[in-house]
Amino acid sequence: GSKSEFDGGVDYLASAYDSTRDKFLVVFKDTGSSNVLRGRVGTISDLTISWGSAFTINNENPTNHAGIASNNAGKFCVAYRKDNGKGATRIIEMAANGSCTVGDPDENMENNCEWFSVAYSTADSRFAITFQDDGESGRTKGVTVAITSGTSFSTSPLGEPSPYAARWQNVIYTNSTIDRFVHLANDDTASSNGTRGVSTSYINASNGNRLTFAQEGEQLRVGDVHPLCGCWDSVNNKVIAFYADGGNSNYGTVKVGALANSNEKVEWGSANLINSGGLQQNSDHRGNAICFNPDSGKFACVWCENSVNKLFFREGTVSGTSVTFDNTEEVDSSSQGTEVSIIYCSGTKRYVISYSAGSDSSKGKSVVKRSASSSAN
Repeated sequence: GSKSEFDGGVDYLASAYDSTRDKFLVVFKDTGSSNVLRGRVGTISDLTISWGSAFTINNENPTNHAGIASNNAGKFCVAYRKDNGKGATRIIEMAANGSCTVGDPDENMENNCEWFSVAYSTADSRFAITFQDDGESGRTKGVTVAITSGTSFSTSPLGEPSPYAARWQNVIYTNSTIDRFVHLANDDTASSNGTRGVSTSYINASNGNRLTFAQEGEQLRVGDVHPLCGCWDSVNNKVIAFYADGGNSNYGTVKVGALANSNEKVEWGSANLINSGGLQQNSDHRGNAICFNPDSGKFACVWCENSVNKLFFREGTVSGTSVTFDNTEEVDSSSQGTEVSIIYCSGTKRYVISYSAGSDSSKGKSVVKRSASSSAN
């Protein structure tokens, strides 16, 4: 589809889709409005997007990455860093027409935390929020949140931290049968440049619904792996990691992992090269993203290629721990994506790619993309 602008100046961004409302919400740091955290709702029609009015989520000049997830029942959980360095959470309630009510914040995380990621457990009906705690040697910590009524919620106590540092950390929910989260992070305190940061966790109902981490990690690779993101393949029950391989010219690389040892660790297959131009590396931004399409059984990656500063898209299919890729397609041939997200919208069977167009005044833009397998829809 054609590029659709949702804001004139965007820094960090994240997005999530709600299947009940069949709409998506993108949250972003608005550089043209005093760097406040704002949101905007998008509705897809074929390959176009109609936007609701932008609204303020937090007006305190937040920094670093906000995280967002939906419970697919009209509620979104947003986690972000306030200007005092503390992590905060809000629930946003979306009506059927797309209008949003922003709930009150709760400073339910530590001081000096960043790199927020949110996922929803369908088995526990709770959101898991994970973040890098700079006061805990940069390790992953987490809380869980349950909606009580409207935009009100209760928060668990903080759990014990993961065993590894957590830059570029992601939390990924598996499914209601396995009922585990997988965490991917670049452990940049490790002598191997931080690749130990792969672990699992679960919501411990008998311990105040704390997020409890397994203490058994598994290397993704030896060497730097940023930027880093991942998703869950619900067809094959595998976790998929997408990262820049610092030991191989920062080429975009995909690995597939299977849960093992009573779901306490991840065992990885071999590396699959997705491009040969190198992913854009930035110490503070995510220049790549991944999501899974359960209708086609494919995953989709989007990235800014460092050698040409263009934004690309590519789908792949998992077999065992191997990957077969479809053709690479350009998303934006004239503007790099400094910050990128991708979501799959099941109601219209479309992907939405949102990004900060770094070489076009950092405008916030979104593009609707068909899956190759749904081109007839």
